[in-house]
Amino acid sequence: MDVTFLQELEALFERRWTPYILLCLIDGPQRFSTIAKTINAQSTDHFADGVLTNTLSYLQTAGLAQPVTGQGHGRYRPYTLTPAGYTVAARLVRIRKALTDDDTPPPDGQPSGP
Repeated sequence: MDVTFLQELEALFERRWTPYILLCLIDGPQRFSTIAKTINAQSTDHFADGVLTNTLSYLQTAGLAQPVTGQGHGRYRPYTLTPAGYTVAARLVRIRKALTDDDTPPPDGQPSGP
């Protein structure tokens, strides 16, 4: 059994807010403050600016996100996904869809739910 996918998934979720930020950026560049507001509106936990700064730094180091050059600074600088970041974010969207899709037939031999 190849567990590479599971290892990649585990690494992705190692930092709690990484998936949130990747999904925020999948539709295009977002400013620091917009990312923070979007996540705070969707999460039951407060998302502090320092956490966003650290997570964006991690995503840049990992090659998944980058600031848009020549536009703004600090909270006004937009961030965007790199091609690798877009690939990972698209996988997250597919995983979310698979987990929420009620039209998926059960595996062979399994009861089909309530």
